[in-house]
Amino acid sequence: MDFVGTEPPLSLTREDMANARSWVDERFTHIDESFVITSPREYYNCIAHALGQNSGIIWPSRTDAEWPEDIPYTNRLPSFTEMLDRYGYKPCPDHDIEEGYEKLALYSKDGFVKHAARQTSSGRWTSKLGYNGYDIAHHGLQDLEGNNYGYARHFFRRPLKSSG
Repeated sequence: MDFVGTEPPLSLTREDMANARSWVDERFTHIDESFVITSPREYYNCIAHALGQNSGIIWPSRTDAEWPEDIPYTNRLPSFTEMLDRYGYKPCPDHDIEEGYEKLALYSKDGFVKHAARQTSSGRWTSKLGYNGYDIAHHGLQDLEGNNYGYARHFFRRPLKSSG
């Protein structure tokens, strides 16, 4: 999914959109003002969203979440690396756009994974902000860096699925 133009691909009222932008601006002080709200608030998380799912929670150590039983229930990088491998994602050196691949970035803080974002075909990123927050399209990974999520330093890629 790609995002072009200034209007989001959803039907929020102007007041809803203003409230959503304010909600994001309050939480992410480094975000570029060109971010776009791409969904109303719904209950799922960033990992599910990064994996292309708009329902459910994928997270270790939550009773209401999906997590493979044979992968340690910890939000440290090795557990997420193993979980992402099940979806076909392998570690890669950077977040640069690569033809034929889709990429994810994991944000971490103090050694703990805090957030995931997915790269779109244009090179922009899409993120789900919290379990009950908004989905947004944003220009760079640095937009969400800071006290909430830490820093995007771990990158993964998998080959694009052929549409044939």
